[in-house]
Amino acid sequence: MEIRRNKLTPSKLLTYIKCARRMVWDTQRRENDTIQKSSIVKLLNENRVFNKRICEKALQLEGHDVVPSQVFSSENLSAKLDFSEITPEVVRLYHVTLSPYGGVKSYYTLSGDPNYEHKPLFIRAAFCHKLVSELYPDRKIESHILAYKADETMPICGLSFYKLDTGIWSIDGVVPDECEKYVVDLDISETCKRYIRSEINVMYKTSLQTAIDLAYGLLQGDTPKCQITHACGSCKYREECLNEAFPGRDVNAHNLFEINSFNYLEKNKLLKAGKYLMQDVPEEKLNARQARQVEATLSGDGRPRIDINILQDGFKKLQYPLHCIDFETAVMPGGVFNGVAPSQGVAYQFSDHILDENLNIIGHKEYINLNSGENPTIEFVRALKQALSSDMGTPVIYSQHENTYLCFAYEQILKGQPEDAKELLDFIKSITTPTKELISSTGGETWEPIRKALDLLDLVRNGFYQEVMKSSYSIKSVLPAIIASCKALQDTWANGYTGTNLHNQVIVQQKAGEIISPYEMLPKFTGVEMHRGDEALEYYAEVILGNPSESRKDEIQQAALAYCEMDTLAEVIVLQGLMELSKGENF
Repeated sequence: MEIRRNKLTPSKLLTYIKCARRMVWDTQRRENDTIQKSSIVKLLNENRVFNKRICEKALQLEGHDVVPSQVFSSENLSAKLDFSEITPEVVRLYHVTLSPYGGVKSYYTLSGDPNYEHKPLFIRAAFCHKLVSELYPDRKIESHILAYKADETMPICGLSFYKLDTGIWSIDGVVPDECEKYVVDLDISETCKRYIRSEINVMYKTSLQTAIDLAYGLLQGDTPKCQITHACGSCKYREECLNEAFPGRDVNAHNLFEINSFNYLEKNKLLKAGKYLMQDVPEEKLNARQARQVEATLSGDGRPRIDINILQDGFKKLQYPLHCIDFETAVMPGGVFNGVAPSQGVAYQFSDHILDENLNIIGHKEYINLNSGENPTIEFVRALKQALSSDMGTPVIYSQHENTYLCFAYEQILKGQPEDAKELLDFIKSITTPTKELISSTGGETWEPIRKALDLLDLVRNGFYQEVMKSSYSIKSVLPAIIASCKALQDTWANGYTGTNLHNQVIVQQKAGEIISPYEMLPKFTGVEMHRGDEALEYYAEVILGNPSESRKDEIQQAALAYCEMDTLAEVIVLQGLMELSKGENF
C-alpha cells in the first residue's frame, strides 16, 4: 500500500499518539473522504475564531506585534501557530484555547506536569517549540497559552451568528475595550523544554523526539503494525483492524468493545492474549451491571435483565408528588450574556411533569427564555423555584446534568447578588448536591439537600438492561427498551399522549418487530426538526446570535418546547416501567 510523502504536523502527531495506523489511514484517505462536521463543531470553531480576535487585541494592547496564522516548516515538520512574534532576540509562539484558566491547578497536576485534559495542548505547543528552536537556533524561543480567565465576566460584544445555505458558519462581534483583562497569558516555555529534554513522555515510555521520529517514518512508507487495544473502541477503523488481527472472525459476533465501561487494563490483557469476543471475558472480571449486559446480549432472548432489589430500594425514599424535570442548557462564547464568564454554562429552558403516588401525570409546567443579552439563568432559577415550591416532592432527573447546571447557577447568583439571592441560593441548596468545582470555588462550602433528587440514570445503570440498548444508557436508547420490556407500559400508552405542546403523540409503535423511539416521531415544524440535544443547542444559537424573523423564532420555540416536554415524558415512562418491573411481573 503506497503512502504519500507528507510532513508531520502537531495534529498528526496527536493522532499517532492515539494510534499509529489511524494517523496513516487518515493521511491516506483524507482526499477521498468527505468530512462532515457537526453543527456544534462548526459553532465551536467559530467561537474560537472570535476568541482569537480578542486575544490578538489583548496582545496588541500589551505592545506585542503579532502575526496570525503563521506557518513554520522544516524539511520534515510543519506547524501553523495561532499567533507568533519574531524579533531579533526572541520568537514568541502563542496558542489560543477555549478552556478557561482558573489557576495553575486547572492546567497542571500537583507534580507540575500538564494534567490529562490539557496534555494534547501542551504536546502541540512542545512540538511547535522544538520546530521553531531548530529554525531559529540563535534566538530565545518562548511558548505561551492564551486563555480566558475563568472568573472574569465579559461585557456583551454584540455577537452575531450566520449560517448560510452554503453551510458556512460565522460568529462576529465587537471586540471589547480593555480585553487584556479577560485574557491570561501563560508562559509554558519551561514545560515545552521538559518535553524536548524527554523529562515528560508524550505517551507510555515514549518521548516527544521518539514519537516524532516514529510518526514521521510511518508517513514516509514504514508499515504500521496492527495493534488492537482498548483505544480502538471508538475508532472508525476498528472493524478493519479487527479483521486483520483476527482473520476469519465472525463479524456479527459480539465483541468486548461493546461492554459498557469495561476496565481498559483488563480489556488490553484479553486483546493481547488474542481474545476479543464478548464471550471470552471471564465472569469475575465483570461487575454486576456488565454481567447483566453480557448475559442479555449473548442470550439474544430479548428479555430484560433487572435487579429487583436495586429498583425497589430506589423507590423507597420518594416523596410525592414527583417532579420529573429536564433542562436545556448552553455554553456560549464570551460576550453573549452579561454576568457570564466565557465558557460558563447557562440554563434557559425546563420542563416539569408532576406525578402522583400512582405515577399518573397530574400536571405539567415549563419555562423558556429565548431573549438575547441578559443571562437567562437567574430568571430560569426563579421560574424553577416557583414550579417546585408548591410542595416538597422529590425531583426526578436523568443524569447529573441538572445538578451540575444548578451549581453553575449558584455561582452566578453568588457573584451577581440579585435582590432575592438568598432565597434563590437556599432553593438550589434544597435540591442539589454541590459539585467538587462549586465546593472549591466557594472556599469549601457544602451541604446536604433536603429534597435529594432521584437520578434515574443511576437506577437504570444498576438495575436494568435490555439487549436493544446496545450498551448505551442514554434515555433515547433506554426509552424504547423499557417500552419493549414492559407489557403494562405498552397498554398504558397504547393511545399515545396529549400534553402542553405534544398532541396525539405516538408512544408505542413497532417497525420490523422492534419498538420505534418516540423521539423519532416528534412533530415537525416548518424548517425546524429537533430530536437531539445538539440540534436544540444549534437552534438556540440561531435565536440568540442570529436575527431570525418572528415567525422563525416562534417555530424554533414551538419545537424546543415539544422536545423538552418529550424529555420529561420519557422520564415519566422510564419511571413507570421500572416501577412495574420492580414488581417482578409483566415482562
